[in-house]
Parts: sequence; C-alpha cells; structure tokens
Amino acid sequence: MSQTYSHARSLGLFAAVYKLIIILLQSKKHNQHALKYRPEHKWHSAFAGAIGGYAVWGQHNAVNEQVVLYLMGRVFLSSLKVLKKKKLIKTNFDKSYKVVAALTWGLVMFLFENHEEELPYGLKNSMREIYRSDEDSPL
Repeated sequence: MSQTYSHARSLGLFAAVYKLIIILLQSKKHNQHALKYRPEHKWHSAFAGAIGGYAVWGQHNAVNEQVVLYLMGRVFLSSLKVLKKKKLIKTNFDKSYKVVAALTWGLVMFLFENHEEELPYGLKNSMREIYRSDEDSPL
C-alpha cells in the first residue's frame, strides 16, 4: 500500500471514528432533531480525538509517525498561544518561540551526542552528515 494511500485512508478513517464518537456522546434531546457532528461539550472533542488517535494513528509505522510528530509540534505551539490568550502565562510569543527553539535544539544535540541510537534513522543520518562527515578532515 502506498504511503499516500495509507495517509489518506487514515485521515478518512479518523474523521469517521471522530464523528461517530461525537454523535454517540450527544444527549438524546440533542439527537432528536438531526445528527450534529459538533461536540456538545468541550471535553467531547478531546475524548473523541484521543479514541480516534489511539485507534487509527496508534499503530507505529512511518506514515503515522510523521503525522503524529508534525501535529505534536503544531499543537505544542498552538497550546502556548491558548495559554497566553487565557492569561495563564504571560509571555511574548516571539520570546517563547525562541525558548522552544533553544530547548528543541539543545535536546536534539544532547541526544545526538549522547544517545544517537535513539534518534529516528533519517534524522540521525542527516546529523551524521552535517556534524561528523568532516571528522577525518585535517581541519
């Protein structure tokens, strides 16, 4: 199965699972008139997303890993913005982003130098090429 097909299939399956759970969580009075695909309570979206994520994206393979890692970074930064909007943190986003960038690069370099075997294959190879390819060079 091609990676594109696998990705598209998982996106469609996740949408179906998510909407089904949202419908099942709706109260009977809400369900009488028409099916609504919107969460009735705020926690419904998190619950349905978690169940769908576990069921559809939980199998560890290359496609799922790329999607989950992409979302993790986006969700983390979006969560910082929400926390600021709700005044739970007081920070300038540009300054927070600098801290996130510093922590990310500090951690990746620590892992590369001390636990290289734990890094994903592609990242490890790229970092070897950038940071270790000149080790035999006289300079």
